[in-house]
Amino acid sequence: MFNSKIIPWLKKDYYVLSYTTAQNIDKFVDLDIALKVENYLHPYLESYVFNYKDKMYIYNKDARTGSAFYEYNSANDLINDVQRELDFDLTKFLENKISKELKHLRTLEDKEKKIEEKIQEVNESIALLKANEELVNGDEKLSKTFKDLLLYKHELYENLKTLKEDKVKAKRMII
Repeated sequence: MFNSKIIPWLKKDYYVLSYTTAQNIDKFVDLDIALKVENYLHPYLESYVFNYKDKMYIYNKDARTGSAFYEYNSANDLINDVQRELDFDLTKFLENKISKELKHLRTLEDKEKKIEEKIQEVNESIALLKANEELVNGDEKLSKTFKDLLLYKHELYENLKTLKEDKVKAKRMII
C-alpha cells in the first residue's frame, strides 16, 4: 500500500505513525471532554483540560519550567484553578459537570457584566447630552430623553444592587 502512486503526496512518513497506532491501539482512551487553554499573558504555558471516567485532569506544559499533571475530583476546583492561573472561564465547557449553584453564580456574573456595560453606555449618553446643554434646554424631545436616561440609569443601578446581593448569596451557597 505504501508503495502505490497515491502515497507520495500523502508522504511515506505516515507509515511509522500508522504502524505505531496499530501496535498500541489498546492504549487509546475515550475522552469525554478535551480543551486546550492558552493565554496571551502566559505565552509559554499551554494547558490541556480533559476528563476520563469520573475525574477531571489538567496537563500544564510550560516551556520554561516543564510540565505538570493534576487530577481533580471536582469540576468546581478545576474551574477555579484555571480561572486563577489563566484567567479563562471553563464554566461553559464543563457545564454538565458543575453544580447548579456554580451555574447560577456564573449566570449572575454574566448578567452583572451586561448591566455594567449598559450603565457605561447610559453614562456616555448622559455626558454627551450634558455637553450640549443648550440643545437639551431648547428641544422638548431631547429634554425628555435626558430625563428618561436619568431614570433608566437609576433603574440599572437598582438592578445591579439587587444582582450583587443575589451574587453574594450564591457565593455563600457554594462555600
